[in-house]
Amino acid sequence: MQNPDYPPDLRTEGIKGTVTIEFVVAVDGSVSAAKALDSPHPKLAEAAIAAMMKSKFEPALRNGIATPAILRAPITFSVDEKR
Repeated sequence: MQNPDYPPDLRTEGIKGTVTIEFVVAVDGSVSAAKALDSPHPKLAEAAIAAMMKSKFEPALRNGIATPAILRAPITFSVDEKR
């Protein structure tokens, strides 16, 4: 999965948390229909969705044949204290 870009203003403000994303992996491994199911901030949801849409996965297989699959994934944003 592509790493999301942490919105700089939210990093500065110390806003962090986990965004739960639901998305479809197509038969070619591309991602579509990504949406945030839960997010501590709308900008974190936007960043997580943007990263997910750029990602590529191995497609699900059913009886050896690639098939679309609906998946959920947590994406955690945490503020690095060293920055």
